[in-house]
Order: sequence, then C-alpha cells, then structure tokens
Amino acid sequence: MNEFSIHPQLLTDCHHLGRLPATYLLLHRNAAVPWFILVPKTALANLLDLPLAQREAVLADCKRVSDYLTGTLGWVPQGQRGLDRQSGAAVACACACACACDRT
Repeated sequence: MNEFSIHPQLLTDCHHLGRLPATYLLLHRNAAVPWFILVPKTALANLLDLPLAQREAVLADCKRVSDYLTGTLGWVPQGQRGLDRQSGAAVACACACACACDRT
C-alpha cells in the first residue's frame, strides 16, 4: 500500500496551514478564490465513499472551519450580506473538502 501524500499540484496551489483532527488544512494561494481546502487522509477520490465515521469526522472539521470564519472572523455568506458585520466588505471565502491524494 502506498503512503498517503497530498497531490503535488494541490500543494503548489495552496498554503499548507496545518492539521485538524481528520484533515489537512490548506488555503488556496490565489486571492481571487480564497478557499480553505480540507483534505482527508485517504486514497479514495470521493468524500461520500469514505467510511461513515471518517466522513463524519471530516464534516466536523468543515464545521470547525466554518465556525471560525463566521464566529471569529465575522464572515457572512454572500446571500446574507445585509447582516455583514464588516460594513459591507466583500469577503469571499469557501470551505471545500477535497479527497486529493497523490495517486502517482
């Protein structure tokens, strides 16, 4: 069995911020798409194919990032801009979960 590694292109395109309980936390380098990307340690390509316990742990990490963005940073989803505590500042962030291991 191959040792897990994140796909090299994803590492090139992102800052590796660290590790959450179930995922590696990355931040996309392109400021036009400031996405947090959570990569679970798996060889599977689809989040929905993860075993239930691992999938729930990955989603709990997504919730941690979401809570940080909304609670600590005050980010409000685009559809709720009228409630934005940042005086209408357009903050575009996303939390994506990618099963992105290096299969080469």
